[in-house]
Amino acid sequence: MVILPQKKSLDDMLAFVTPDNIHSEISTGYATGKEEW
Repeated sequence: MVILPQKKSLDDMLAFVTPDNIHSEISTGYATGKEEW
């Protein structure tokens, strides 16, 4: 018997994000190529 994991939607996963466990923004430094933020 093979038990496959259930697929979760983005809404299902975001339901676990709360103000207590969300991280702040992360600085990635200055652009070094042609990327845009």
